[in-house]
Amino acid sequence: MKKRSGISLMLLFLGATLFSGCKETQPAEPEVKPATVSPAQAFLETLAPVFGKTAKDIKPLAFSGVWIDGELNGYLLRNDALVSTENIWDKIEQTFEGWVEKTQADGVGESYVEYLKDNLICSVYTKLNYDMDEVMKLVYLEEEDAAKKQEATEKLDKIYDESTRTIEVHCGEFTEKQPSPLEFNFDLFGEEPFWDASLRVDSLTYTLPNNETHAFETDNTYIGYWGTSGKNLIFSGEKYDLGVIEGELSKEACLDTTVGETHPYKARISFGDGTFEGCADKADDFLVPGRQGKLENLLKKINYKNYTGKLNPKTASYGGIQAEGNLVEVFLTQPGSEQTEYLVLGKTDKGRETYWQGTTPVDDATCEKYVNVPRLMDFGIFSSCPRG
Repeated sequence: MKKRSGISLMLLFLGATLFSGCKETQPAEPEVKPATVSPAQAFLETLAPVFGKTAKDIKPLAFSGVWIDGELNGYLLRNDALVSTENIWDKIEQTFEGWVEKTQADGVGESYVEYLKDNLICSVYTKLNYDMDEVMKLVYLEEEDAAKKQEATEKLDKIYDESTRTIEVHCGEFTEKQPSPLEFNFDLFGEEPFWDASLRVDSLTYTLPNNETHAFETDNTYIGYWGTSGKNLIFSGEKYDLGVIEGELSKEACLDTTVGETHPYKARISFGDGTFEGCADKADDFLVPGRQGKLENLLKKINYKNYTGKLNPKTASYGGIQAEGNLVEVFLTQPGSEQTEYLVLGKTDKGRETYWQGTTPVDDATCEKYVNVPRLMDFGIFSSCPRG
């Protein structure tokens, strides 16, 4: 056998060394960073176990709805086999405690509700899974015999109790270009001529001069569009006697020349053919129509320590919020009881002032005590006060 030369042995050794070095310096596997979880997805992940699902059951699905112009980035959680006897409504109420509840629709065995909080919007759709034809026959049964009517009622109850339930929770995320309606809480005002308005999400209350009577008239309307124009917020609605109502808010200093105060927003609003310009202040984002939850949480949120009503704050609920300018009215209920109360507050330089807490009507002494509070006598339950 022919011997290898010294050179060939050196080349062989060098090749082996290089090959070995290549193996040792192979680039490491790139580190895979976990994908960022969006707020909508994160919320549904915490909710999934409540409805018998896991994070793996959450699917991406664009969100569109009554409050949306176009579509939002969104996610869907669905369960088609919930046992209907499970207390689904308590679970939903606990899940969306403190959210703003809007857009309700109900049918036979089904319901749809939309909730808003911060930059999220979620819809909750539920329906019972049963034979619709069979149920409709029982619901609209024309039968004079009392026993047969009772039999039909019992059959319906059995169907409702034994049917499974489908639940869909669909959440989307608002953006800077598609802002949440909850951002639209402002007090607008101007001079020459005098006008003012309170915008609270989907409700606009305004006072305008009447060109014919030269008196000031207060009215309200529904706002159904919220968006942006450049960096400005825009909104619109419609009123039968004024036509289209359009408003725009720009975040720039605005001087109220009548009192020499500077406000953070400039405002422009058109009522039909008339356009008014002035200033605006941001209003309370929490005390808005549609928000509902536990009374105890409300009192903590607004730092109100003067509640002395008859309801138990730990179990009582709040809702039915009306808000206008510095005034707010909240309707309080006690589950399992017919006891209800109203809480009417004003916001002053010294904090929250209590105008009323209790049942209706407001007594004459209280009406007389606060008769000079601006707008209070035309607000909520105080509108029933006697006029001098």
